[in-house]
Amino acid sequence: MLAKIVKGVRRKIWQHLYPQHYWHMRHYDDRFTLTWRDGRAEACWRGQLAAKSLLPREITRTSSSLAIIASGPSLSATPARAWQGRDIVCVNGSILWARERNLRPKLYVVTDPGFARRQIELVRMAIASVETVCLTVRCLFELLRQDSALFLGKRLLILDHINQPFGRNLYTHGELAALPKVMIDPSRHYQNRYIVGVSTDLRLGVFAGGTVVLAAAQVGMALGYRDIHFVGLDMKPCGTQGRFYSEGKPEPSFIDRNLDGLILPSFAVLRRYCDAEGIVLCNWSPDSAVPRSLVPAALRDVDLAVSAA
Repeated sequence: MLAKIVKGVRRKIWQHLYPQHYWHMRHYDDRFTLTWRDGRAEACWRGQLAAKSLLPREITRTSSSLAIIASGPSLSATPARAWQGRDIVCVNGSILWARERNLRPKLYVVTDPGFARRQIELVRMAIASVETVCLTVRCLFELLRQDSALFLGKRLLILDHINQPFGRNLYTHGELAALPKVMIDPSRHYQNRYIVGVSTDLRLGVFAGGTVVLAAAQVGMALGYRDIHFVGLDMKPCGTQGRFYSEGKPEPSFIDRNLDGLILPSFAVLRRYCDAEGIVLCNWSPDSAVPRSLVPAALRDVDLAVSAA
């Protein structure tokens, strides 16, 4: 009961200090600052430089095709041709898959601050085994509060979360609709707060879209990839096995809550953006909650049946 009262009081204080259009800034404190210098984001912790963002042009492609490795159960049975010859992006726990195969991903992307708060050891693993780590500002804050030296001298790409922009009030539909590298759903909000969209302007940021693979796709398109393959993108509800690896205490999944209202509408905008730009999307999962009308199957039905057998 006491904890509930304290939480209610804190919420009242936040609402007083941070108006609704600026309320997302309540998650930060004055130990953390972020500034832009010559197009680079620089993060400081207690006044000391803690991380410096790369410029997108400093991340070089070795292929025009990208494999985004999600953590669905189908990942374990996916044929190697899904990623061979392509640059690789791992997200969240799929870094374990890359380590098992001695692969060096081009990028590792995390956009969920809860994952950053609970899984710093997986992030450490990624720092040691990928070319570049890619984090939203809030995830960077959650990691620096645990280890302020974690990213010193490391290759890091810092991204803003467009629906929770650091240091400013929320964007409006009109502001985002006017930007050339942004496509939004013209009428839809999620929970009356979040704009549904896609961005390839990495200085502006990305739309989280309810799943980290959508952010990874936006980063990939911004870097110039024209052929994007999702691997392990099952997106099945929590009642089934959620991930390809065993978890002692499973990471929370919000697929059930977010699928219809945020995730699938975000994939719909992604598909429209890719169609307009001539970018190919495909999904190697034999049984995905993402409809084939939004992300076509990489394999024919007969091949999918063989892969699942």
